[in-house]
Amino acid sequence: MLCPLLAALLLPGLGCADGSACTEIGCEHEATVTFPAGLVTGAYTLVLEGERDTATARCLDPGNPETADNPVGLSCDGNGFVLEGLELANERELVVTVMPDDGDPFSTTVRLEAVDELTPNGPDCPPVCFVRNGQVRLGGP
Repeated sequence: MLCPLLAALLLPGLGCADGSACTEIGCEHEATVTFPAGLVTGAYTLVLEGERDTATARCLDPGNPETADNPVGLSCDGNGFVLEGLELANERELVVTVMPDDGDPFSTTVRLEAVDELTPNGPDCPPVCFVRNGQVRLGGP
């Protein structure tokens, strides 16, 4: 009984070393995908397709009312996009489609590599959340 109490009060985010109990701190998957420099220079629509989920966002267009419909947890700019807390952030691959207002649309598959694991309740306690990174690559592997 003392171990869970001490862990919760003194060491938030850590589980007990003896495995008797785990704290219940949650975490969310995160993913960052970068674009090649200069790939997009103006407003665009971003469509992300995973194995089980899809998301659409309006990017670099702050005056457009459609940006209010962007999914919570998806942010995008001219350098790429970030997913926080969305199931898409834990996919191994995403189909990324960019539809620029002033250019030709393109679509590519992006591999999301796990670069870190978050275990806020200790290494032997759930949940395990992943931080993933990927890059849009055009014209080659």
